[in-house]
Amino acid sequence: MAWGACTAALLLLLLLAAVAAAAAGASCVISAAVMCMEAQYRRLNENYHGANSCVLKVTAEAVQSLKNKCKKGRAWKPNVGAPTVAGVLEVIRSWEQGLSTVLDNTSLRLKHYVTFKAGELSPSEVTSLLHKMGPVVGVLYTDGEYFRSAVFRGDKAFPANHAVTCTGYRYVDGELFIIIMDNVERGGPFRFVLYEAFAEFHVLTVNASS
Repeated sequence: MAWGACTAALLLLLLLAAVAAAAAGASCVISAAVMCMEAQYRRLNENYHGANSCVLKVTAEAVQSLKNKCKKGRAWKPNVGAPTVAGVLEVIRSWEQGLSTVLDNTSLRLKHYVTFKAGELSPSEVTSLLHKMGPVVGVLYTDGEYFRSAVFRGDKAFPANHAVTCTGYRYVDGELFIIIMDNVERGGPFRFVLYEAFAEFHVLTVNASS
């Protein structure tokens, strides 16, 4: 049994980020993207300055501004959601100002992103991706069982319609489960999702500007 790289500090960051990012109106793609950007900045910052050197989260005002931009650009609709993750990521990438944060004069910008269809990556490639580039945004095939279970196996008979933040992984009896953080309630929840339940993975690269 092997645990993926997912530090306690990073989990704490994601818990904080969920409060800022989560909001009503089918906003899972926006929330997952914001949480990933925060976590990516935290990972890069700790490489230079050490663990717990910076707690950063995007402001609620920035999340609302992002929603407005996505709505205007037809990348997202309240209570309907986003047709694609890429549509929302393009809005964020084109936003020169970036997402303002709780740190004075510091904003997060999306430099670029790479999208992988789940079938393009083997289980070992997914775990390597999480080690080297995680967290990432994942898109799931979901049904009602997803919201009732802490361990979800997925069902491809249902649409790929829910975006989450993938933070790590665990092998159980030879099967790969991805550890995800959702935004359906305050502080998560965290769930274990079978690798085969994923339709897409999106790897984000960010920088901070002041």
